[in-house]
Amino acid sequence: MAGGLLFSTPECLKQPQDLVKLYLHESSRVYRDRMVEEVDWETFDKIQREMVKKCYDDIEDTLEQAKHMNIYCHFAKGLGEPGYRPVPSWEELNQILVEALDSYNEVNAAMDLVLFEDAMSHVSHQR
Repeated sequence: MAGGLLFSTPECLKQPQDLVKLYLHESSRVYRDRMVEEVDWETFDKIQREMVKKCYDDIEDTLEQAKHMNIYCHFAKGLGEPGYRPVPSWEELNQILVEALDSYNEVNAAMDLVLFEDAMSHVSHQR
């Protein structure tokens, strides 16, 4: 979990809520991604929310935002601009991954992949 926190820069951590979002992403990537049962995911999410609420006041909006789209990766601004940043939207992440796939297909045997949200999230969590 510390890896993602260490990769962060002042550019993506401008306010305390940004650090909370990064923590939520990293703890989910390290712990929640290894769980296989829905009941475990729900328990993890509940504990995670309770811990954040315990440490931060007025954090409800941030928790709600993080529920919908909270992914950080090294290619959030595109393949040519490495830096550990939040991904702005599913559409932008899809565009970046399609460009990477097209680039890969030019050099290797063509892969025809369907990039649905869970697949994009999984690719983004890999290091």
